[in-house]
Amino acid sequence: MAESWFFILGKRIQHHPEFSVELAYLEKTYLDNVLRLCKNHHMSIVNLRIHTVEEAEDEVHYTATVDLRGSMTPEALLQLIRQMPGVTSAIVL
Repeated sequence: MAESWFFILGKRIQHHPEFSVELAYLEKTYLDNVLRLCKNHHMSIVNLRIHTVEEAEDEVHYTATVDLRGSMTPEALLQLIRQMPGVTSAIVL
């Protein structure tokens, strides 16, 4: 009895591979919008690394690397992220 229950439970649990997305964005609020988009599409944020790159005194660019896991494919997620305002680039690592 217990073996069949674990078999059924195992079939319901799906393994979703982890992947990393590197983002470049203009302001910190745009990263919040990307993270909200990921959560709304049931993506788990495994790790988040934020980097600040200053090119000139008055110009600041931000980059972040986000490790994600979920049922959405990296290509589908990138398509949504690239359409968001304030995101200058997004690639899968």
